[in-house]
Amino acid sequence: MVRHEAFFARLWKQDRLLHDPVACGQRNIFAELIKRRDERNKHRAGMVRAPPPNRALKRAKILALAKGFCGRSKNCYSIAIRRVHKALQYQYIGRRLKKREMRQLWINRINIATREHNVNYSTFITKMVQCNIQLNRKMLSELAIHEPRSFKALAELSKSRLKDGLLAAL
Repeated sequence: MVRHEAFFARLWKQDRLLHDPVACGQRNIFAELIKRRDERNKHRAGMVRAPPPNRALKRAKILALAKGFCGRSKNCYSIAIRRVHKALQYQYIGRRLKKREMRQLWINRINIATREHNVNYSTFITKMVQCNIQLNRKMLSELAIHEPRSFKALAELSKSRLKDGLLAAL
């Protein structure tokens, strides 16, 4: 029991030091700091700080961008702002990935279409450049899908150019 009383006495003394430094023989530093601060800010005595006027607009903008998110991230600002920033990062990355993926899709479509005509993609593109046919990969893939006869003519042209090149090499 005596041990507990000593513990509580120590706690009481520490509490007294924290909350009443004058009673323990120390200077009241906090009161002096507050007094100095008040002297420095005399000219602002009656002013109340107002929040910035655009804060509501900023919050509304973030919550509008968060529309469609799941859970509290669509209506709780502190969560929504993190999710919106991440979504904007994903959008930035996605705009670049989209270009890569579309080009790869066009190349795959052209490759499949040229193999139907017994020509591989690399020779087809090389011969198109040599014949000075300036169709980009997007247009070539569209031709392969929607105009198979036109694409067949291009494939035949590249095939004949390939044969001419082999004959010229002999």
